[in-house]
Amino acid sequence: MALLDKLKAAGGAAAEKAKDAAEIGKLKLKISSAENEMKSVYGAMGKKLMEENAELASQLFGEDVAKIAELKEQIEALTAQIAAVKETAGEPCCEEAAEGCCAEAKEE
Repeated sequence: MALLDKLKAAGGAAAEKAKDAAEIGKLKLKISSAENEMKSVYGAMGKKLMEENAELASQLFGEDVAKIAELKEQIEALTAQIAAVKETAGEPCCEEAAEGCCAEAKEE
């Protein structure tokens, strides 16, 4: 019977460790979620600063502001390329009120 008691104790300990590992995993997921939400809020704050006071943003974050401008240009160029590919494929390239519509891409 001593062997059976030892097996039960070991099984109980293993189950407790598994329960703890699952709880830690859940907590880490909550931390990651909070960090992602925080990044999103920081991004929104930066975007608002850029839109409402570009001069101040440029003074505070010169290289970053330049990088954002460069990335916006890349996005516009890629959007135009998508529109061109869709146009040559005969697909309608825009839905109503969609940004980056074919007409907008042609104007650039």
